[in-house]
Amino acid sequence: MEVELLTENLERHLPTLVRILPTNSQVPILNNILLVADSSGFYVKATDLELGVIIKIPAKINAEGSVTVPGKQFIETITNLPKDKLLIKLEKEQLRLSIRDNKLTFQTLSALEFPELLKKKGEKIISLKKDTFDHLFDHLSFSASTDDIRPHLTGVYIVKKDTSVDMVTTDGYRLTVKSADSASVTKIEAPIIISMEAISEAMSIKSDSIDMYINLDESQVVFEGGDVSLVGRLIEGKFPPYEKVIPQNSATKAIVDKDEFIQNIRLANVFAKDQSNIVNLSVEGSSLKLSSKTSGVGEGEFVLDCENEGDDNKIAFNVRYVLDALKNFEGDKITLEINGPLQPAMLTDEKNSFKHIIMPVKID
Repeated sequence: MEVELLTENLERHLPTLVRILPTNSQVPILNNILLVADSSGFYVKATDLELGVIIKIPAKINAEGSVTVPGKQFIETITNLPKDKLLIKLEKEQLRLSIRDNKLTFQTLSALEFPELLKKKGEKIISLKKDTFDHLFDHLSFSASTDDIRPHLTGVYIVKKDTSVDMVTTDGYRLTVKSADSASVTKIEAPIIISMEAISEAMSIKSDSIDMYINLDESQVVFEGGDVSLVGRLIEGKFPPYEKVIPQNSATKAIVDKDEFIQNIRLANVFAKDQSNIVNLSVEGSSLKLSSKTSGVGEGEFVLDCENEGDDNKIAFNVRYVLDALKNFEGDKITLEINGPLQPAMLTDEKNSFKHIIMPVKID
């Protein structure tokens, strides 16, 4: 193997390699980065077995070949090299780097020991502009669980409905549903759960667009953007029956100004921080009232106008969960649906395409 490249073309991908490369894997080969030069180009690959990356680097291929090198040391070396033309050459079991008058040598391990990252991409189910992709999944990430004890809740559940596709996240205390046009998410027949870690890494890819592929036979998801391909595993497990949590009817439907609601929620939060973040909410006629108090600090009561379609009602909730959700709502109005102090409440946007379910807090 012998290739020539500009160091800056490799250096700009180092943050991705750092995030995916294991820090100290018990499997020695996983601590290495795979370098591959063939007729289609020069590739750098890394994996922790859960997530892998394949990066195509612009380069002149003088001789084909493949080898693995210690990842951490290779990344540190490239980071500190001057911006110039770099020659990478494999000689027997050593990889030699030459730039200007500098010469470096790495010990290597056989490329045959490195796991195969991608056999087949599978069916393309999403092709979106990068900002649209980021916007879509950023609206879902906040309510996904971070608890590895329940791995099936740490991802995004994607399921096809009659005329749309639902994308769902939950941590057991709150649930978010984003409905997308089925035309934008094609060829998805069976429900899948995609790791939020993989999606977050895909969101860091710098490209104009993102394509997402699903290979059910290999239980893999592949994200492609520019010169980067990200390979992740689909999460196994049964996602909870989320539709049973979504209120089908509501006793109270209060429509409020979004910005005013957010402002008052933040004010209520001042007096809720030391009391398990609990805020009381009540709808009385055309008014929505928020109240909270903390012993030794004080209390607050905040009232805003609303359009009330239904009965007077009340509920208590964790204000942090509501604030997390409100950051992701668009439009000028938010609809709050309540069925009572012990039933889940629902926030929806004006298009009814973004739903957020909040579990109530039982108070004496």
